[in-house]
Amino acid sequence: MRQYGTNTTTLTFGLYGDESNVNAFKRLTRQPSLYIEYDRVPNVPTNPRVLPEPVTVTNGPNQACGVSDSNSWAWLGAGSDQNGATTLKATVSSPTQSQLWSWSHLWDYQTPDVHDVAGGYSPLVASGSNASFAVPAGVIKDGHSYGFSIMASDQLVDWSASTPTCHFKADLTLPTVTFPDTVSDLNTQFPKSGNGQSPKIYAGKPGNVPFTAADSNPSGLNSSGLACLRWSSDPQFNGAVWQCGTAMPTGQIPVTAGHWGTNILYVQAADMAGNRSLVGQYAFYAPWTPTVRRRASATSPATVCPTS
Repeated sequence: MRQYGTNTTTLTFGLYGDESNVNAFKRLTRQPSLYIEYDRVPNVPTNPRVLPEPVTVTNGPNQACGVSDSNSWAWLGAGSDQNGATTLKATVSSPTQSQLWSWSHLWDYQTPDVHDVAGGYSPLVASGSNASFAVPAGVIKDGHSYGFSIMASDQLVDWSASTPTCHFKADLTLPTVTFPDTVSDLNTQFPKSGNGQSPKIYAGKPGNVPFTAADSNPSGLNSSGLACLRWSSDPQFNGAVWQCGTAMPTGQIPVTAGHWGTNILYVQAADMAGNRSLVGQYAFYAPWTPTVRRRASATSPATVCPTS
């Protein structure tokens, strides 16, 4: 049919049995029928993407499809290596079939030969809808970078052409917040409660809490980097605003002791992949503000008692 059907109006087919085999097929009905199923190659999938969306905290989500510069690829965060936590999606369609599959493949740029680390068919979906491939557990590695593309298939004719290659990187490690055991300047910094240093900044007065925030990189490969910091005397961070980029303090956080006695500062960091550190707690003591009492004057007028 492919060879002759486009320029011939009549085709003649022959069907023959094996004349040397007495058990072979020998006879046809007088009215045989021929069934022909026509098909077309599916359309190239649209809207290829990975979910959750890769992000750079200061710039937002970015699928980096067709973008070769790895410096601009965004990040998947902690938990992306869990089974089914990461999915490759695209919208698939066909000019003839009402249902079809996507076929996705994912490769790792940190493998020696940049080979596929996952791939396969999606479940069967309706034409014009989204098809998803769930990445198995353990495929996404901390610090690695990835590319993927997606094709469509009705499993009858050839696959469609591939989507543009999309990219992302993975940072699966949380940033950290730590505090020193002692402070270097008691006149400007609140020492940690119970560390043996005597506080010199009184309640209601401004000072600083020293800290270190870091985005650790156990993989030794890609790391998204520290992005933002927030802090509050409220453990729920009510009203606290993330301070990012150049607005983020380094080395110490300005604080005013809210009351006499023990105060607690809660601090949390975020990296470019959107990972948030565990909440760091810094307890410090603020002494009562000293006051000066005025003594009564010796020249105050005396009270004269009346005489009878």
